[in-house]
Amino acid sequence: MGKKNEFVFNIGFNPDLPEHVKVAGILNRLGHTKASYLAKAVLFYEEHGEAAFGGAATIDYEQLKQMVRQILAEQRNEGKRNSMPQSQPDNDKRVKEKESPVPEIGDDDMAGILQALNGFRK
Repeated sequence: MGKKNEFVFNIGFNPDLPEHVKVAGILNRLGHTKASYLAKAVLFYEEHGEAAFGGAATIDYEQLKQMVRQILAEQRNEGKRNSMPQSQPDNDKRVKEKESPVPEIGDDDMAGILQALNGFRK
């Protein structure tokens, strides 16, 4: 035997948990709009997961790899600018031609970076 009405719920909040007390206060102030509020909140949470609330974020390996490459390139270029004497425009062209492409990040390096990121979440 199932529920009489699958669209009606009785929810009991624990008065000993601060987050439950806070949510009960919010819902009590909503009056008859509780169902709409809860529906929007649950759908948002389901679509965005814990990451939307500062929880564990999913990491896209390719995006992370590209970001690390960009940061390394920016740091390398900044270091060259800081260490280079003021030069003429012709010298600037030659320096740019000598710049090497962004180095490939190996799988071991990327695994280390991802492991370090996971450590920050805990």
